[in-house]
Amino acid sequence: MKNVMNLVPVAALALVACGGFTPSQGTWTSTAITVNSDDCAIFGDVETIEVDMSLSEDEATMTFDLGDDTTTDCSLENGDFDCTAIVFEDALDELDATLTISQTISGSFEDEHNGEVTIDASVSCEGADCEAVATAVELTLPCTSNATATMAHAM
Repeated sequence: MKNVMNLVPVAALALVACGGFTPSQGTWTSTAITVNSDDCAIFGDVETIEVDMSLSEDEATMTFDLGDDTTTDCSLENGDFDCTAIVFEDALDELDATLTISQTISGSFEDEHNGEVTIDASVSCEGADCEAVATAVELTLPCTSNATATMAHAM
């Protein structure tokens, strides 16, 4: 679950192209993260995050590099973006429990250097030992978390 905890806040930096301008490719840095709800204890004390973003040749999609060989593709339309869900499943050793952590990223791009993003994350568990797992990690499962962020191109 540790790897997923690192992925979710990083996803806060996805961006999109819109009419009249092209977003700057390269490193983007969050300038503000607002945790709206964090029942899954995913966002923690995240203040600043840097990620890399690239656009397809036709600028119709964006690839967001989350690190650890994880990327997500986002469709871009009229300044709005929606990314494919990032799903991480972890069958816990010696337990009848499989944790599924899912995050979705969406938002809008204001200009070539600024944007806003929403991150929705959920954690669920399947198996007979899920209650023990929830107790051990001090969560009520299933749970959801949500955050919004503003971000800027690191010029």
